[in-house]
Amino acid sequence: MNTFVKFGIPVMILLLFSTFLFDIGSPSTDYEGELVFEQQAPGTYELEMYNPFFNYYNVYATEGKSVNVEILNSNEFGASYQTCEEFGECELIMENAPIDGFECIGRLYGGEAEFDTYSIRFTVDENDGAEIKVREVQTEEEYSALMQFIPILLHLSIFGYVSLLIRSRMGQTSTFHGSGTDFSSLSNEADTMDQRFMNIQNSGELDTRIRWEDGILKVVVGGNGSLGMAFGMLLASIIALAYVFNGITTANWSMTGIAVFAFFVLLIFFLLNLRGEQILYVHDNHLEVLYERLNIATPEIHVNTPRTDITEIKYYTRWVESSDSDGDSSSYKVHVTGIVLKNPDDERSLTQSEYAIPLVEIQSGTQTEAENMADALNYLLQIKDRSEEESEPKETFWAEVDNDA
Repeated sequence: MNTFVKFGIPVMILLLFSTFLFDIGSPSTDYEGELVFEQQAPGTYELEMYNPFFNYYNVYATEGKSVNVEILNSNEFGASYQTCEEFGECELIMENAPIDGFECIGRLYGGEAEFDTYSIRFTVDENDGAEIKVREVQTEEEYSALMQFIPILLHLSIFGYVSLLIRSRMGQTSTFHGSGTDFSSLSNEADTMDQRFMNIQNSGELDTRIRWEDGILKVVVGGNGSLGMAFGMLLASIIALAYVFNGITTANWSMTGIAVFAFFVLLIFFLLNLRGEQILYVHDNHLEVLYERLNIATPEIHVNTPRTDITEIKYYTRWVESSDSDGDSSSYKVHVTGIVLKNPDDERSLTQSEYAIPLVEIQSGTQTEAENMADALNYLLQIKDRSEEESEPKETFWAEVDNDA
């Protein structure tokens, strides 16, 4: 595992946990806001309000009076009112923004329109009277969207790190130490694939991505066999869904929109990680490239490819370019074992791989691992490089087989 990832992610998890637990970095809130309304109840008045993305409105009434608030010209997408019991912050408001002789009784929210005027009726129990004051508070002074979604980021980071640890341990793909496998040293009397697999296994040079299960040769091409990241995504999506319901009930539409977007993104990543490893299945006469689960819209070439269509299995390198948020680009070399197929529309694909059709590319951490993978698959599938058929024979396993014959 990369050193930065190995130590950087735990530090990030610690910072997120500290931020969430101790409110580190939370900006101060202007609980007092600006007084925008001051009238006597009972009565019906006009009040101009912005939508909750910009402001909300704390309602105060004469202390000891039971005041009811009703918005007359609103609908499900318009303004709303919540009592102290519903939004649960009145005590906090009274601690930070008290008004002598008054108590906070609830909060008003504007509708989806950026700015609108609403008719609001104030009534007092027992036909009593009371004074009403409304303070406008800017929402931008509250926690940022990132701070609100720290629980999602925290769970996602933990499960992601655990998944990377498991994957890195599973990524120790071979047991050889430095030099590749000498396949010419293996017995050439084996005439079945399972016997050839046992030969490699007994040699102690088996790449653990190559498996023999249920009478089928399986080769791990990619993906992630650990479900840690998938469950992390699932938990994070559930938390995001909780934010959606919370945003709807509190009429916090900005948080609701962000939470809905996060929920669908996390759900998609959950389904992608749930697929598991991508595996090359080698049957007697054909090949399949499938995920462990959720094989949806699988390309035809990955479903039923005749083994006779394979023209070459070889090692090569590929340069991959990446760019960061600043626009700076970098490139790195990837070691690949490629399986290529003949192109039915171009006979040159039989001898020249640039005209062939790639089936899969299996990435390895080192050149030796990639070369060993190519040699092992050539031995197991009995594939000869057709581009070398006219060249001089090499002292390889294949040359030894020909000489013994």
